[in-house]
Amino acid sequence: MNILEKANQFPPTICRLHAAPATTRQIAVRAGLPRSTIHQISLKTKWDKVPLGRVEKFSRACGVDLLATKRPKQFLAKRSWGFIKRIKPTQRALISRLLGKFKGA
Repeated sequence: MNILEKANQFPPTICRLHAAPATTRQIAVRAGLPRSTIHQISLKTKWDKVPLGRVEKFSRACGVDLLATKRPKQFLAKRSWGFIKRIKPTQRALISRLLGKFKGA
């Protein structure tokens, strides 16, 4: 298994869901990338065509180490999604969109 195959086990949409309820702006600040770039990466279902430097910045800003994804996977499996009721409608729409992309992948 190469590094891209390993990273694609935890695609950008799932990394972004792991960071929820953080806003795109908060992730952009942590990553040192523009919000538009964070948004574009968030909607991808694979890491293909995302430059390696951005992959690392984005995933780390979302709290995910792509070389050690066991913990984030366990976290997502046990996560309480009750916070969705308390977030802004735009954030709720983004999470819904990410979940839709993940289910469709």
